[in-house]
Amino acid sequence: MQIKNTISTLLISSALVVPTLSSAVTSLPPINPHREVVLAATDVQEGSNYAIPLSKMQRADRSWSPEKVLNIESQSTRHTFKIARSADLAGVIRFYSNQIMNEKNKVIFECEGRSCGSSNAWANNFFNDYRLYGRDDNQVLKVLQNNEFYTVMYINRRGAGDVMVRVDQIIPMSEFNKDPAFKKQISVNDIAKIRLYIEDQPSDVHYYLAVTASGETTGEAFNNASQNIQNLTLSLGPRLLENMEFVNLGNSGLEVYGEDQLTFIEK
Repeated sequence: MQIKNTISTLLISSALVVPTLSSAVTSLPPINPHREVVLAATDVQEGSNYAIPLSKMQRADRSWSPEKVLNIESQSTRHTFKIARSADLAGVIRFYSNQIMNEKNKVIFECEGRSCGSSNAWANNFFNDYRLYGRDDNQVLKVLQNNEFYTVMYINRRGAGDVMVRVDQIIPMSEFNKDPAFKKQISVNDIAKIRLYIEDQPSDVHYYLAVTASGETTGEAFNNASQNIQNLTLSLGPRLLENMEFVNLGNSGLEVYGEDQLTFIEK
């Protein structure tokens, strides 16, 4: 594989590749940041169990969990936003609710304030993010469903005053795997896992390796993804990459491909 030529060509042509690759899986709508956001992060969890909450939080024996959940194997895209303490809580809730509420999405559970149960339990036991903890009176939870994916939104104001927002978009694996060409998604930094996956593949199978990255501008994102590709090339070596072709997506399609991820797509 001629890495130098491949990288330079794909930097130019990746915008043409994205629509074709995006059709491999459900295309998730973007979750836009609030104008007073001070921190935003997106994480993709592939092939993991997600417990869709369908009721308030309760204490069971020595642990906390919603009284009723729907457990599904899924790919989940998890958006976390930290909003400035000067922001109006009701306005933030309205801003993100408007993005997920539409005629296609059906609300299957929602609660607010103390009717949701313990905010501490939602933050630390369910979402595993202590930053979401705030007063029980201020919390809002919405769970929605359409024909392709679920959305779970949780918002609360922390004791320090800033507002934390979590929006998870969950695609059931049965939907995620509709197109058999979409094979695997791994963090670009997990070289060991990437190496093991490639070594396990048959020698006659060829892949596109779609690489994403974040950046304050589109150009910076493409440069960062190019650096990810160069790091992968040096770490994996020509033998493992013989049947692989890198595709630099920059920050295109983060809702589907995640941030700083390597996606295997069979040619």
